[in-house]
Amino acid sequence: MWRWLPSAAGCAVRCACCATPPRLGRFLVEHPDIDLDLQELPSDAVLDALRRGVADLGIVADHVDSSGLVVQPWLADDLVALLPAARRRTRVQALPFVQLLERPFVGLPAHSGLSRFLLQQAARSGRVPHHRVRVSSFDAVAGLVEAGVGVAVVPLSAAQRWHDAALQIAPLRDTWARRRLLICSGAQAQLQPGVQLLVRALLDGAPEERVSVGRSA
Repeated sequence: MWRWLPSAAGCAVRCACCATPPRLGRFLVEHPDIDLDLQELPSDAVLDALRRGVADLGIVADHVDSSGLVVQPWLADDLVALLPAARRRTRVQALPFVQLLERPFVGLPAHSGLSRFLLQQAARSGRVPHHRVRVSSFDAVAGLVEAGVGVAVVPLSAAQRWHDAALQIAPLRDTWARRRLLICSGAQAQLQPGVQLLVRALLDGAPEERVSVGRSA
């Protein structure tokens, strides 16, 4: 989320989002009078801040309820499976979510938007994921999956941070795994020039910085 705060030197923008946005470095270089304080939060927490007026701008996944806010589609950011690396490196094939349900899970807190969304998808097949442990960050999820505790479903943008770790990233065949990030704001934020500049920069960079993963049948 972003909050526009006037200051003597220019302005500061408080940021929190469900995924760290690309192009921030370029934006800061082009706008030396704007400072960013970036925090990564679950989509639900970002929406709560927007609705309470604590934030002006937020980035959330499209599986949460963004009604009542000004919403602009942004990057594709698919959900993928995070698996412990096999002893012998092989090409990872796409797999259905129901296949993951045969294994123990590492996940975020039960109240998080992603956890609730995955629970709904599991319920469609009459299943409930067996969570060995729940933790508060994707970094912690990745570390536990790497240790062999279980498997996880995370956004590709998060999974790519650990491409050098002892992990495998597998696309999900399920159509619901193809998700998009949304830029959300309150109506008043649209009137703030600094927020407009940041939104424009993010949207201009979207076509070249799309986050997605290929699928095989």
